[in-house]
Amino acid sequence: MPRVVNVVEFGSLGKLEVGSAGCRVEAQASTTDRPLEGFIPRSGAGLPFGILGVSSTQPPDKPHTRIDFQFSRAAFKSSKIPFQVPYPVPFRLLGDERKGWIDTTYLARDGRLRIARGNKGTVFILAKDDPPAS
Repeated sequence: MPRVVNVVEFGSLGKLEVGSAGCRVEAQASTTDRPLEGFIPRSGAGLPFGILGVSSTQPPDKPHTRIDFQFSRAAFKSSKIPFQVPYPVPFRLLGDERKGWIDTTYLARDGRLRIARGNKGTVFILAKDDPPAS
């Protein structure tokens, strides 16, 4: 099953890596080429008053550029404590608020740079690291 993993940075605390602080969020991914069985894309603009952020349900600009997702689990980890703390609200209780999408707006020919925009307007700039030398 395709999955999207997001590592969230917390400023001077660092990011999720062994021995540092951060939040690891995992989501099940659904694309046109690899649909997630039984997945129903987000159908609303979000909770009233933008409680969890304002969202969009507009169709993608180009076919095959969208990744729909639904969050499945998350945990916080800190170098100050020896264990992970699960996200306090089970995602299944959030309904459509746990779902979203990312549209790829630019992909470099060599595949090493991708620019994408999420359903809440966030712009993601993703670059692949060089593989470690053997």
